[in-house]
Amino acid sequence: MLYKLSGVEKVFQLLDGIPRAAGFTGDATYSMDPNFPDDMLLTDSLNNPDMLIVVSDLLREFIASKATRSVEFLPVTIIDHKGKNAGRYHIVHPIEPLDCLDLDRCEPRRSRIIKTMIDDVKRLVLDDSKLDPERTLFRPLGFPRVVFVRRDVAEAITAAGFTGTRWVELDAYPER
Repeated sequence: MLYKLSGVEKVFQLLDGIPRAAGFTGDATYSMDPNFPDDMLLTDSLNNPDMLIVVSDLLREFIASKATRSVEFLPVTIIDHKGKNAGRYHIVHPIEPLDCLDLDRCEPRRSRIIKTMIDDVKRLVLDDSKLDPERTLFRPLGFPRVVFVRRDVAEAITAAGFTGTRWVELDAYPER
């Protein structure tokens, strides 16, 4: 489990799908969670509190071969519990969120502060007519909590044996 992202201003832009590759320096670091000092294993996909997708070089290359449209890969260094460089990873940053949710069927609870944002939904339902078949990995507009991955890509990632990934079916969200 990762703990804190440093060296990145306006982290919220990563959830909002605002392009960041231009000007993204190599200074971004994630530290390992000090609450789990024995957790040193680095999997291909790393859990973090920012709801970002943080992946190894190999998984980044694999995803890039499958999701070439509207996805940025931003370098980040993982810092271990002793303050040493534990490896180079990448934030998979889907840009240009898709307006693809069937809001009537999702029954969203909107943010009280930012009315265009969704805090939660009773269920996840996609409007197939709004999907772009060329987008294999994307965030829905206004609901950055989730990232959708087309089934064939998710199955290919699993079949390739990458570690640390977790998939949730639409009808199983929210997990109870």
